[in-house]
Amino acid sequence: LPSCREMSSLLGIRILDNYVHRLIQNKGDGKLVEIEGHADSDVMEEKVDSLTLEYTHLLTSQLESQRLYFEEKMARMEKESIDQFSTIEEKSKKQCERYECQIANIEKEKRALEKKINQLSAKFSKCTDQLNEEKEMNKCLTQNQRLWQE
Repeated sequence: LPSCREMSSLLGIRILDNYVHRLIQNKGDGKLVEIEGHADSDVMEEKVDSLTLEYTHLLTSQLESQRLYFEEKMARMEKESIDQFSTIEEKSKKQCERYECQIANIEKEKRALEKKINQLSAKFSKCTDQLNEEKEMNKCLTQNQRLWQE
């Protein structure tokens, strides 16, 4: 059976004077030659119909196989995209959990430090008050000592 290229050069149809002239390409020089006779014409018509049917079937099967190939390719790409998205989502969730844990630890440490600051502030105030009392007492004692010495 001829290929698609051979089939396209196999038959040419020309309509003149309400009569269909069938032409084929001469293999020797490539010129178009008219097919003569009705018996040959019927046989040739059957061959052309057969070739047309075979060509249509071949084209349909090729298109179908291409469609299947690209559908499979799209399905693979879609699956890969979903897998990548799932992986990224999983990594993001783990990272988020780590950050939440770090935030919780930092907040706990912050509360402990705030408590320590409050305790140290209270101790500092108490020490400052005691220092002021002792200064006052020292001042009073110094005055009393002067009075006793005089």
